[in-house]
Amino acid sequence: MPQDIINEFAAFYRMLYMLEVAADCTDLEAFYDSIHRPRLNDFSRALLDGEISKTEIAQGISGLPCQKAPGEDGFPAEFYKWTAGEVVNTLYDAFHDAEE
Repeated sequence: MPQDIINEFAAFYRMLYMLEVAADCTDLEAFYDSIHRPRLNDFSRALLDGEISKTEIAQGISGLPCQKAPGEDGFPAEFYKWTAGEVVNTLYDAFHDAEE
């Protein structure tokens, strides 16, 4: 029984990946053009394009909710809040290096 299930999955994916799909660029462009994507106004764009300040980073850290699962880096919010003095400067440098 389990081998039958495995064989069925294998057959399905074998056929799936054997399909040849010819994507027409004009069809793709028409599809993407039909999607409504909101646009930023000039003021919002200028705010987002501006430099990130140490104050903004500190505010972001202080606003992190405590007692939650850690993020992708494995560090919980409490770590960032406890080491905010050092972390703010490190993040500030990292953001500005990435911007260049």
